Amino acid sequence: MDQRAPYSENERRLVISFDLGTTFSGVSYALLDPGKVPKIETVTRYPGQLGYDAKIPTVIYYTRDENATVLSVGEELPPDYDPDDDGILKVEWFKLKLQPQIDASRVVDVKLPLGKDVGGVIADFYGYLYQCAREHIKHALTALGELIWDSVKDNIFFVLSHPNSWEGAQQEIMRAAAVKAKLVNEEDSRTRISFVTEGEASMHFCITDGQLAASIKASRLYTYLMAIGLPKQPGDKMMVIDAGGGTVDLSAYSFESAKPVKAVEVAAPACLMEGSVIVQRHAKEHIQAKLKNSQFNDCVPAIVEEFDKSAKKLFKGSGNPSIRFSRSVKDNDAAASINRGCFKITESEMRAFFDPAVDAIIAAIRDQQQAASSHGEIKSYFLVGGFAANGYLYERLRQFLEDLNLTLYRPGASPNKAVAEGAVSFYLDRFVEGRVARYTYGTDVSVPAFPFMFMPPTPKVRNRMETMHRSVDGELWLPGAFSEILKQGTVVSETKEFRKDMSMQRLARSDEQWKTSVDIIAYRGPDPPLFMDEEPANFSTLCEIEANLKKAPRTECEGPLGKYFVIEAAIVLSFGLTEFKAELAWKDKSGVERRSPAKVVYDPDFSQSVTVSN
Repeated sequence: MDQRAPYSENERRLVISFDLGTTFSGVSYALLDPGKVPKIETVTRYPGQLGYDAKIPTVIYYTRDENATVLSVGEELPPDYDPDDDGILKVEWFKLKLQPQIDASRVVDVKLPLGKDVGGVIADFYGYLYQCAREHIKHALTALGELIWDSVKDNIFFVLSHPNSWEGAQQEIMRAAAVKAKLVNEEDSRTRISFVTEGEASMHFCITDGQLAASIKASRLYTYLMAIGLPKQPGDKMMVIDAGGGTVDLSAYSFESAKPVKAVEVAAPACLMEGSVIVQRHAKEHIQAKLKNSQFNDCVPAIVEEFDKSAKKLFKGSGNPSIRFSRSVKDNDAAASINRGCFKITESEMRAFFDPAVDAIIAAIRDQQQAASSHGEIKSYFLVGGFAANGYLYERLRQFLEDLNLTLYRPGASPNKAVAEGAVSFYLDRFVEGRVARYTYGTDVSVPAFPFMFMPPTPKVRNRMETMHRSVDGELWLPGAFSEILKQGTVVSETKEFRKDMSMQRLARSDEQWKTSVDIIAYRGPDPPLFMDEEPANFSTLCEIEANLKKAPRTECEGPLGKYFVIEAAIVLSFGLTEFKAELAWKDKSGVERRSPAKVVYDPDFSQSVTVSN
């Protein structure tokens, strides 16, 4: 990329990105030498590969016992491997264990080894990716490889990518997995690990790949109107469709300038569980039904595997694929579509495997277009990811967009390395200045009960009044109200902070009294009600922020229960980053604001209670 600036720090650094995919994974990196322009490279050598490839299967083979010993990873198979060996467990698609709640029809069964949760499996895979990256980088740097590696091994920064729908809860599991894999220690994990969505990483890849040179244009009028505060004129826009093995991520951006490239999201990113594994699932169900009463019923796994390797990848919308699973020409069963050792699939059947996913992607594109409509029309669309290589998917999307006089591109370089390389570009280039809030965020508070005392005594009001409580100052309050901090759809810059002022009353009995916690709650509807129990299904606790107020100034007061203290402070939240952050702020006696980090504890159930945005 010609506009990337030379690395300005004084110390050499290495940046490594891990693209943990549902079916395939990859690694990219950049060596940062002071005064030199960083260049992004991709790991293309992995054990077990016959040639060079930027991806390896996201597969781990374990012993099927309480030890859960790793036998092999990726392309490598265990010694004398037999798929029917009951002592070996093949673990794949484990990334989907972290996917937020989805429709039951999209649930994929994933088996984990005994004694390991999904974080432990991810840690094993991260550890393997790191070993492969280390060996590749050493060899790629020629004779000086060992020396250069030794100079940066303690100054490696990692970028971990994840689907658009993942949030803090999943990021914490990924961070813990990286620590368990010994990529970094616990103390450094907050500074040397960063996260990026797969959609944003892909956007960075599309730009640095050079394909946007003709479509990004800086508008002086747009810049001027922004400067004087008048309504914005739309700049040039793009949408990235990252079609992977498990998920399809859609992200839409508007460019504010071309040099340097700066963009903002114009719609909340979307994530669909419509990747290529869903196509395979439809095919598997069809094959199982066909062979249910056939003597070849035990051949289903072999046929599905061959379908995944060839027919699924090569299908362009026409033709009747023939999947060979046997070398015997005597293997025939017309009722089961088997002829001379081959399983036959018609063109219409193939389309039926793909169409549900393709139709859902088209619907999601329409939703993104509608959500971004106030910013103007999105003209350029970019299809990346492993599923992007499929000709049928590409042609369906191309035709849909062409009918609207819109353009679909596929990067000239391998689209399956978009996330890994784009994640490194995210670290180096930071093209995105503003991101759209996916939900309305706030916290639970108590509101004064006094106004409700004068309302007509309806059953609803009477039930509400039964929750009334008295605080230490003698006032009456109603709990369970929702106080908004950030509205859904708001474009938030990386530097924008949101504050939630808190006035807390404490009876001073022990140091424990100064500890406080605040729940950050996500609301998934258009307009939140005053009380959360009015729409309980739309509220979920994102995380709990823990802080110690011992150093915050306090005012001594006298109440019905005796002496108490009032503490005025604020929780300061940063939503515009790819990772949620929080601090506690207060003013000292001289009026100077002081801050201390607040601990963010994510609700482990949040990832199971949030519906994927479509």
